[in-house]
Amino acid sequence: MISAQIDERPWDQKLFNGGTRAAIEQIKANHEEGYKYTCQLDVVECYSSFNVEKVAALLFLPEEVADNVLSGRNYAIELSPTILGEDASVQPTGIRNIEDAKEKARRGLSTGSKVSPLVADVMLTQVHIALMDCGDIKVASFADNFIVQAAERAMLRNLVRSLCDALHTHPAGPLRTHKVEKMQMPFDSFEVLGYRLEPDGIRLSVSLLDQNAEAARVLRALSYRALR
Repeated sequence: MISAQIDERPWDQKLFNGGTRAAIEQIKANHEEGYKYTCQLDVVECYSSFNVEKVAALLFLPEEVADNVLSGRNYAIELSPTILGEDASVQPTGIRNIEDAKEKARRGLSTGSKVSPLVADVMLTQVHIALMDCGDIKVASFADNFIVQAAERAMLRNLVRSLCDALHTHPAGPLRTHKVEKMQMPFDSFEVLGYRLEPDGIRLSVSLLDQNAEAARVLRALSYRALR
């Protein structure tokens, strides 16, 4: 039932439409078409922010499916105190003790479920649809990461505002993004989805971030040894 909605999602959602590389290629193409003002936003605690009952209603799923497949509320969770650190009363995530940690783990869509990425992607279609009336803009997304691009700085600011509003008013939300640290100007290099994108004339050159490049090198070496 959930998979049947895949074809109805915008092609700009890349998690199940080509993956990370497809998202990067779309960002490059948008930049080369003149959409050179760029901003990245990601949803804070995406899975746990969804209201499971509202998700089930939007997907026309029965209550037992919501409880047993989408939600983690019935999970038996055991956490070691070491997970919370030495001082469990002062945690940046807002977790004060083990019971709070368990409650947080059970909230929203199940983090460990294989269906959660698909459900979240379908739910975020609502955001893409809401942005279709924002004018001459481009939006690419990968999971809970949104990369928005515009030809003008003012248009980008309006687009970011509209995206945040669409997330906040989501019918299965509310959702919110991390604070926007910077909007990339036409000649700024930026990092996204494990890659560095560097303006080179009218084009963007793409390279893996150093840590990912090293991981890829090690993987290639191990694969070579295994094939020898």
